[in-house]
Amino acid sequence: MAPTTPYDLPVGGLLRISFQRCPVPSAGYVEAPRSSWGALPVGEDHEGRPIVPLYDDETMWLGLEPIRASVPVILRISVETSSGLILNALTGATPPLPTHEVGMVLQAMSSLEGIARAGGGWWPFARAARGGSPSVTELRLTAVPSRRRTPRPKAKLTLPLHAAEGRPRTDSPFRITLARMDPRQWEMDRGITVQVQLVAPRTYMSSTGQPPPEPLDPESTYGGWRLP
Repeated sequence: MAPTTPYDLPVGGLLRISFQRCPVPSAGYVEAPRSSWGALPVGEDHEGRPIVPLYDDETMWLGLEPIRASVPVILRISVETSSGLILNALTGATPPLPTHEVGMVLQAMSSLEGIARAGGGWWPFARAARGGSPSVTELRLTAVPSRRRTPRPKAKLTLPLHAAEGRPRTDSPFRITLARMDPRQWEMDRGITVQVQLVAPRTYMSSTGQPPPEPLDPESTYGGWRLP
Protein backbone atom coordinates (compact mmCIF):
# COMPACT_ATOMS: atom_id res chain seq x y z
CA MET A 1 0.00 0.00 0.00
CA ALA A 2 1.27 3.47 -0.85
CA PRO A 3 2.39 5.52 2.14
CA THR A 4 -0.16 7.99 3.45
CA THR A 5 0.46 11.60 4.36
CA PRO A 6 -1.71 13.93 6.45
CA TYR A 7 -2.92 15.59 3.24
CA ASP A 8 -3.89 12.73 0.97
CA LEU A 9 -5.67 9.41 1.25
CA PRO A 10 -4.49 6.30 -0.62
CA VAL A 11 -7.10 3.90 -1.97
CA GLY A 12 -5.17 0.65 -1.90
CA GLY A 13 -2.30 0.80 -4.36
CA LEU A 14 -4.54 2.32 -7.02
CA LEU A 15 -5.22 5.96 -6.29
CA ARG A 16 -4.39 8.94 -4.08
CA ILE A 17 -7.14 11.39 -3.19
CA SER A 18 -6.66 14.90 -1.85
CA PHE A 19 -9.34 17.23 -0.49
CA GLN A 20 -8.79 20.75 -1.81
CA ARG A 21 -10.54 23.50 0.13
CA CYS A 22 -12.06 26.63 -1.38
CA PRO A 23 -14.76 29.21 -0.62
CA VAL A 24 -18.44 28.78 -1.35
CA PRO A 25 -18.90 29.66 -5.05
CA SER A 26 -20.66 32.98 -5.59
CA ALA A 27 -23.32 31.37 -7.79
CA GLY A 28 -23.99 28.69 -5.17
CA TYR A 29 -22.73 26.04 -7.57
CA VAL A 30 -19.54 25.44 -9.56
CA GLU A 31 -19.49 26.69 -13.14
CA ALA A 32 -15.77 26.25 -13.96
CA PRO A 33 -12.77 24.45 -12.42
CA ARG A 34 -11.57 26.23 -9.28
CA SER A 35 -8.17 26.91 -7.74
CA SER A 36 -7.22 25.39 -4.40
CA TRP A 37 -6.81 27.29 -1.15
CA GLY A 38 -4.75 24.35 0.14
CA ALA A 39 -5.28 20.67 0.89
CA LEU A 40 -7.29 19.66 3.94
CA PRO A 41 -5.72 17.26 6.45
CA VAL A 42 -6.94 13.67 6.61
CA GLY A 43 -7.25 12.20 10.10
CA GLU A 44 -8.93 9.22 11.73
CA ASP A 45 -11.79 9.10 14.20
CA HIS A 46 -11.82 6.89 17.30
CA GLU A 47 -12.80 3.89 15.16
CA GLY A 48 -10.02 4.41 12.62
CA ARG A 49 -12.26 5.84 9.88
CA PRO A 50 -10.91 8.66 7.69
CA ILE A 51 -12.23 12.12 8.55
CA VAL A 52 -11.71 15.52 6.91
CA PRO A 53 -12.50 18.85 8.64
CA LEU A 54 -14.61 21.36 6.74
CA TYR A 55 -16.01 24.67 7.99
CA ASP A 56 -19.65 25.48 7.34
CA ASP A 57 -18.72 28.37 5.05
CA GLU A 58 -16.21 26.40 2.96
CA THR A 59 -16.39 23.78 0.21
CA MET A 60 -13.91 21.40 -1.35
CA TRP A 61 -13.12 19.48 -4.51
CA LEU A 62 -11.30 16.19 -4.99
CA GLY A 63 -7.81 15.80 -6.43
CA LEU A 64 -7.39 12.36 -8.00
CA GLU A 65 -4.04 10.78 -8.88
CA PRO A 66 -3.58 7.19 -10.10
CA ILE A 67 -0.57 5.64 -8.36
CA ARG A 68 0.47 3.60 -11.41
CA ALA A 69 0.06 5.33 -14.75
CA SER A 70 0.10 1.97 -16.52
CA VAL A 71 -3.00 0.77 -14.67
CA PRO A 72 -6.17 2.73 -15.53
CA VAL A 73 -8.68 2.95 -12.70
CA ILE A 74 -12.41 3.49 -12.65
CA LEU A 75 -13.73 5.37 -9.63
CA ARG A 76 -17.26 5.25 -8.27
CA ILE A 77 -18.05 8.27 -6.07
CA SER A 78 -21.18 8.35 -3.94
CA VAL A 79 -22.17 10.79 -1.23
CA GLU A 80 -24.47 10.48 1.73
CA THR A 81 -26.40 13.62 2.67
CA SER A 82 -27.56 14.78 6.08
CA SER A 83 -31.02 13.44 5.22
CA GLY A 84 -29.61 9.95 4.59
CA LEU A 85 -29.98 10.15 0.79
CA ILE A 86 -27.28 8.40 -1.28
CA LEU A 87 -26.30 10.08 -4.57
CA ASN A 88 -23.86 9.16 -7.31
CA ALA A 89 -21.72 12.31 -7.47
CA LEU A 90 -21.01 11.73 -11.17
CA THR A 91 -24.65 11.77 -12.22
CA GLY A 92 -26.42 13.53 -9.34
CA ALA A 93 -28.89 10.65 -9.22
CA THR A 94 -29.65 7.86 -6.78
CA PRO A 95 -27.31 4.99 -7.67
CA PRO A 96 -28.86 2.25 -9.83
CA LEU A 97 -28.21 -1.43 -9.48
CA PRO A 98 -24.46 -2.18 -9.23
CA THR A 99 -24.49 -3.78 -12.67
CA HIS A 100 -25.60 -0.45 -14.16
CA GLU A 101 -23.31 1.78 -12.10
CA VAL A 102 -21.23 4.52 -13.73
CA GLY A 103 -17.67 5.43 -12.76
CA MET A 104 -15.02 7.99 -13.67
CA VAL A 105 -12.10 6.65 -15.73
CA LEU A 106 -8.69 7.82 -14.50
CA GLN A 107 -5.44 7.41 -16.41
CA ALA A 108 -3.73 10.61 -15.23
CA MET A 109 -4.13 13.32 -12.58
CA SER A 110 -7.66 14.65 -12.54
CA SER A 111 -10.23 16.25 -10.27
CA LEU A 112 -13.91 16.28 -9.41
CA GLU A 113 -15.57 19.54 -8.43
CA GLY A 114 -18.63 18.13 -6.67
CA ILE A 115 -22.01 16.56 -7.37
CA ALA A 116 -23.48 16.77 -10.89
CA ARG A 117 -26.28 19.36 -10.96
CA ALA A 118 -29.45 19.03 -13.04
CA GLY A 119 -29.10 22.54 -14.48
CA GLY A 120 -25.44 22.06 -15.43
CA GLY A 121 -22.28 22.50 -13.42
CA TRP A 122 -21.76 20.99 -9.98
CA TRP A 123 -23.04 21.31 -6.47
CA PRO A 124 -19.88 21.72 -4.36
CA PHE A 125 -18.87 19.18 -1.75
CA ALA A 126 -19.97 20.98 1.42
CA ARG A 127 -21.18 20.16 4.91
CA ALA A 128 -23.67 23.05 5.00
CA ALA A 129 -26.43 23.15 2.39
CA ARG A 130 -26.95 26.44 0.52
CA GLY A 131 -29.26 27.37 -2.32
CA GLY A 132 -30.40 23.83 -3.00
CA SER A 133 -27.01 22.14 -2.66
CA PRO A 134 -26.83 18.87 -0.69
CA SER A 135 -25.34 18.79 2.80
CA VAL A 136 -22.69 16.05 2.53
CA THR A 137 -21.79 13.96 5.56
CA GLU A 138 -19.86 11.12 3.90
CA LEU A 139 -18.08 10.29 0.66
CA ARG A 140 -17.87 6.66 -0.48
CA LEU A 141 -15.16 6.04 -3.05
CA THR A 142 -14.55 2.73 -4.80
CA ALA A 143 -11.51 2.35 -7.06
CA VAL A 144 -11.32 -0.62 -9.45
CA PRO A 145 -8.34 -1.49 -11.72
CA SER A 146 -8.70 -2.21 -15.40
CA ARG A 147 -8.31 -5.71 -16.81
CA ARG A 148 -6.27 -4.12 -19.61
CA ARG A 149 -3.57 -1.48 -19.61
CA THR A 150 -5.29 0.65 -22.22
CA PRO A 151 -9.05 0.12 -21.87
CA ARG A 152 -11.53 1.53 -24.32
CA PRO A 153 -14.49 2.47 -22.10
CA LYS A 154 -17.95 1.92 -23.40
CA ALA A 155 -20.70 4.52 -22.99
CA LYS A 156 -18.19 7.39 -22.95
CA LEU A 157 -19.88 10.60 -21.82
CA THR A 158 -18.94 14.21 -21.16
CA LEU A 159 -20.12 15.83 -17.94
CA PRO A 160 -22.22 17.52 -16.79
CA LEU A 161 -24.67 14.84 -17.80
CA HIS A 162 -27.77 16.96 -17.38
CA ALA A 163 -28.82 19.42 -20.08
CA ALA A 164 -31.90 20.31 -22.08
CA GLU A 165 -33.88 17.23 -23.10
CA GLY A 166 -31.47 15.15 -20.99
CA ARG A 167 -28.70 15.20 -23.61
CA PRO A 168 -25.06 15.37 -22.49
CA ARG A 169 -23.57 18.85 -22.87
CA THR A 170 -20.52 19.38 -25.08
CA ASP A 171 -19.82 23.04 -24.16
CA SER A 172 -18.74 22.34 -20.59
CA PRO A 173 -15.28 23.33 -19.26
CA PHE A 174 -15.23 19.99 -17.42
CA ARG A 175 -13.91 17.02 -19.37
CA ILE A 176 -14.53 13.78 -17.51
CA THR A 177 -14.72 10.32 -19.05
CA LEU A 178 -17.41 8.01 -17.70
CA ALA A 179 -17.90 4.31 -18.31
CA ARG A 180 -20.15 1.55 -17.09
CA MET A 181 -18.49 -0.52 -14.39
CA ASP A 182 -18.59 -3.64 -16.53
CA PRO A 183 -16.88 -6.63 -14.82
CA ARG A 184 -15.70 -7.81 -18.24
CA GLN A 185 -13.55 -4.69 -18.42
CA TRP A 186 -12.86 -3.87 -14.77
CA GLU A 187 -11.61 -6.22 -12.03
CA MET A 188 -14.53 -5.66 -9.69
CA ASP A 189 -13.29 -8.29 -7.23
CA ARG A 190 -10.16 -6.18 -6.68
CA GLY A 191 -12.06 -2.98 -5.98
CA ILE A 192 -11.09 -0.99 -2.88
CA THR A 193 -13.64 1.17 -1.04
CA VAL A 194 -12.99 3.95 1.45
CA GLN A 195 -15.58 5.96 3.34
CA VAL A 196 -14.63 9.49 4.34
CA GLN A 197 -16.58 11.51 6.88
CA LEU A 198 -16.82 15.30 6.54
CA VAL A 199 -16.79 16.69 10.07
CA ALA A 200 -16.81 20.02 11.87
CA PRO A 201 -13.32 21.28 12.78
CA ARG A 202 -14.04 20.86 16.51
CA THR A 203 -14.98 17.21 15.89
CA TYR A 204 -11.75 16.71 13.96
CA MET A 205 -9.73 18.11 16.85
CA SER A 206 -11.49 16.00 19.49
CA SER A 207 -11.07 12.84 17.39
CA THR A 208 -7.46 13.29 16.29
CA GLY A 209 -5.94 15.51 18.97
CA GLN A 210 -4.67 17.71 16.13
CA PRO A 211 -5.73 21.32 15.51
CA PRO A 212 -7.85 21.88 12.42
CA PRO A 213 -6.70 24.35 9.79
CA GLU A 214 -7.45 28.01 10.32
CA PRO A 215 -10.51 29.41 8.51
CA LEU A 216 -9.87 30.37 4.91
CA ASP A 217 -7.90 33.49 4.13
CA PRO A 218 -9.42 34.97 0.93
CA GLU A 219 -5.91 36.01 -0.17
CA SER A 220 -4.32 32.59 0.27
CA THR A 221 -5.36 30.86 -2.95
CA TYR A 222 -2.67 28.61 -4.39
CA GLY A 223 -0.57 30.66 -6.77
CA GLY A 224 1.03 28.03 -8.99
CA TRP A 225 -0.34 25.24 -11.12
CA ARG A 226 -3.88 24.13 -10.42
CA LEU A 227 -3.88 21.24 -7.95
CA PRO A 228 -3.57 18.38 -8.61
